[in-house]
Amino acid sequence: MNIFLSSSLVGAKNGFERFIEKYQAREITFVATAAEVSPYTQYVDDAREYFIKKGFEIKDLKVNKLEQSDAKEIISDTEILYVSGGNTFYLLQELKKKNLLELIKERVDKGMVYVGESAGSIIASPNIEYIKYMDDPKAAPELKSTTALNLVEFYPLPHWGEEPFEEAAEKIHKTYADTLPIWVINNKSSISHLKENEYGIDFGD
Repeated sequence: MNIFLSSSLVGAKNGFERFIEKYQAREITFVATAAEVSPYTQYVDDAREYFIKKGFEIKDLKVNKLEQSDAKEIISDTEILYVSGGNTFYLLQELKKKNLLELIKERVDKGMVYVGESAGSIIASPNIEYIKYMDDPKAAPELKSTTALNLVEFYPLPHWGEEPFEEAAEKIHKTYADTLPIWVINNKSSISHLKENEYGIDFGD
C-alpha cells in the first residue's frame, strides 16, 4: 500500500492526503532530476512548498551530482521517495547511470513509500517508450534502453485532457491502448496502491 502516482501532486493533494495519512514518516527524499531539462519547472516549487506546508522535512537527492555510493546510501535510508515531473527519458537515463533502479524497486518492495508526479509516475511502469509523444527522447542521448522501474504492471498516462498535453496524451492512448494496459489520469486524479497487486484511481474529490 505504498505507491502513489499523479499527474500533478498539488492538483491531486486531496488524494495524496488520504493516501499518506496511514504513514508515520515525515521526511521526504526529493528527486527533481526530471525537471533539470524542462523549460517550465513551477510544479517542482509547488510540490516543495506543499510538502513543507504539510510539515514534511525535505532531503534533496540530486542524482547527477552525487557519487553512486552516496545516492544509494540516501535511498537506502529513505522512507518516502518523491520523484517529480519533467522529462521521463532524462530521468531514466540519470537513474540508470547511477544504477539506482534495482535499489529503488527493492526498497519499495520492503515498504518505502514511492510518490510519483508525471514523469515520476510514468517511470514506475515497465517501460517508458510509450511516452515518446509527450516527452522528447532526445533529452537523453545516453539512454540505451527504455526499461523502467517496473513498480506497477500498467502504464500511467498523466495529464489526460489537460493542456498543453491533451493532444499528446490522446495520441499515446490511440497508439497503445490496444496493446498496453494504459491508465489515464488528469491533474486532479491519482493512482494508489490499495492492497497487494491491486490499485485504484482517486478522482481527487
